[in-house]
Amino acid sequence: MTTYNYAEVHGHKMFHREAGDKSAPAIVLLHGFPTSSHLYRNLIPQLADNLLQHYSSNIALYDGWHEYFRTSQPRTLIVWGKNDPFFTVEGAKAYQRDLPKAELHLLDTGVASYFRRSEEFGIPKRDFSVDMCAVRGRKRRMVSSWNNVYLENYKKSGAEFILGSGRFIGPKTLEVRLHDGTIRRLRGTNVIINTGTRAAFRTGSWPG
Repeated sequence: MTTYNYAEVHGHKMFHREAGDKSAPAIVLLHGFPTSSHLYRNLIPQLADNLLQHYSSNIALYDGWHEYFRTSQPRTLIVWGKNDPFFTVEGAKAYQRDLPKAELHLLDTGVASYFRRSEEFGIPKRDFSVDMCAVRGRKRRMVSSWNNVYLENYKKSGAEFILGSGRFIGPKTLEVRLHDGTIRRLRGTNVIINTGTRAAFRTGSWPG
């Protein structure tokens, strides 16, 4: 069951959804503007109720894997984190019972360190670079695809979606400048403001 809660963070009241066993390790799902935790409404109960059950289906394959290791003795490099609460060091050493020649490295961290220290394991990261144009392009495509999902949901609900830059010009009254330069004036019985993840208050006067 998913519950709806508030937490006090540096003097700010933050809303969050929560599900699952409180004694289990937590998975934090973050979102940015203009999305909300509603985005994860279907994913949260699946993670809370089914994640470990789905993982347990791998157990039936373990015997087959280790039989392959014993009979084929493939050259094996094992890189393992020391502090994982589920995949413990004993689990890494268990592979060496069937693969006595396997090379085992226990690291005090995770994937990022493995990449930085990849030369230690014979996997050099030659000519590595980050194409920020490609990163930005992928981010834009991702945001655009989600925007299309939201727009379609708005159409199905019968609500009107207005995208522009707005300001209050009176009680419950907004003036919105649309992307084509036109201006619309909107008034509602209730006005809900989504401040996003980086809300801030301007000091001094607030024109409009």
